Amino acid sequence: MPTGIYKRTDKTRRALSEAQKRVGTVPPSRKGALPWNKGKTGIYTEETLKKIKLGRAKQIIVHSKETKAKIGLAHSKDKSPFWKGGVSALNRDYRKLCTETAEYRHWRHTVFARDNYTCLICCTEGSKLHAHHIKKWSVYPDLRITVSNGATVCERCDVNLVNHHEEEWEPYFRLMLEVREDL
Repeated sequence: MPTGIYKRTDKTRRALSEAQKRVGTVPPSRKGALPWNKGKTGIYTEETLKKIKLGRAKQIIVHSKETKAKIGLAHSKDKSPFWKGGVSALNRDYRKLCTETAEYRHWRHTVFARDNYTCLICCTEGSKLHAHHIKKWSVYPDLRITVSNGATVCERCDVNLVNHHEEEWEPYFRLMLEVREDL
């Protein structure tokens, strides 16, 4: 996939804008227009102002300690959207220690050299590259420094496409590695 595929030229953008204006799907630009209440005073009555202030006061909710504890329990562990399956600081520290070893760095550079320092997805050369594990690092500890379990992926493809979708990309990476071996 070539980079910059989603970029449009100025001419294309102007043509799309004109077409949308003709159809009426885009409101006219308000750039430079003044707000309707700029410099105006006395717009609201005293009664309306009191209602506005009362409504803002109702929005501030003060919970008791017991209520805060209940809310905390209701959103803890696997009920939280930020839950990562029990990944502890100890596990993160262990992974960091493992990735700083000489054999891991050797694995990483071997994977880059095998793939000619080119992303296997978008064919970008020499950008910020990641040596991505084809089979997950956490699930397959015996394959952590196996060169055939590595794939060179640029940072953009890794973050946008591959992360959390390793199982879907595994057949693609295997095919790419077989093709490279045949050459």
